[in-house]
Amino acid sequence: MSNASLASIQNTARQMLSALTANAEAVSACGGGENFIQSGQSQLELVQTLDSEQEALKSALLAKTAALEAAISELKL
Repeated sequence: MSNASLASIQNTARQMLSALTANAEAVSACGGGENFIQSGQSQLELVQTLDSEQEALKSALLAKTAALEAAISELKL
């Protein structure tokens, strides 16, 4: 799964967490209680937050790069 896209990994995690939640009683009987499911949910939320922050940083970098290039162009004149 190392070559899977982030969207694919997130979708798989959502499906897994949904199934675990729907079968919480059976999961608990196998040693994976509510803490296990909540931990997975927290990890998914963290990944989503970090991805959003990374996208914002990429956007800011593009804007700063364009501003820098424009300033350099003016400096060359």
